[in-house]
Amino acid sequence: MKAFREASLRIGAVSLAWTTDGKSDKFNIPMDLVLSKVRDTGAIIMLAIGVKDGAEVTEERIVEQLRARAKEAEKAGVILGIYPHLGFRVSRFEHATRVANAVDHPALGVCFVLSHYLKQSDERDLPARLRAAKNRLVAAVINGSATGNTKAMGWDRLIQHIDKGEFDLAGCLDLLCGELKFKGPVFVQCSNIQAPTRRTLEATCTRWQDLKRHCRVGPPLRPKR
Repeated sequence: MKAFREASLRIGAVSLAWTTDGKSDKFNIPMDLVLSKVRDTGAIIMLAIGVKDGAEVTEERIVEQLRARAKEAEKAGVILGIYPHLGFRVSRFEHATRVANAVDHPALGVCFVLSHYLKQSDERDLPARLRAAKNRLVAAVINGSATGNTKAMGWDRLIQHIDKGEFDLAGCLDLLCGELKFKGPVFVQCSNIQAPTRRTLEATCTRWQDLKRHCRVGPPLRPKR
């Protein structure tokens, strides 16, 4: 009989869609279930923030609801990170930063998502946007990407293997981890990449060996209690 050894893989992040109508909110996966699975791991729960169709919800109300959710996350020992997502109520990185500043809770911050940033904003503004979010950044999500008129590009050009594309990933990480002293997790975006899984994994691991020199990734973030 062959002997098997159990192995564990720490969950770095969970992606959730959060929708509110102003009175109540809901998730595509129950929040209680997610918290029970990642409790005290320091995982990032990435929230794409939406509003129910037809509902009129003020930003102040969204802030109130997020602050309550941040308190739940703090008790569970995890971090909430607003995930700026095209087509959602909070779609732009600078908007997510503004909301996180308004919530002003140690268990809630903002995720920098390169592909969604380039789809909606000017690459030239990126350094200023990152500097403005310095105190709220909890995670970075990167990938290879084309440059130029990125707002007009499709996702096939905006989300590539990290060894492809003209975007200066090393320079971006130098800014994040060097100048801004970001020490949170850096994740790789692979959504809709049309390539065999092995090719994606090999390309990511090989390129990361070089890129990680530009990072100072530390232990999991944990909210202050």
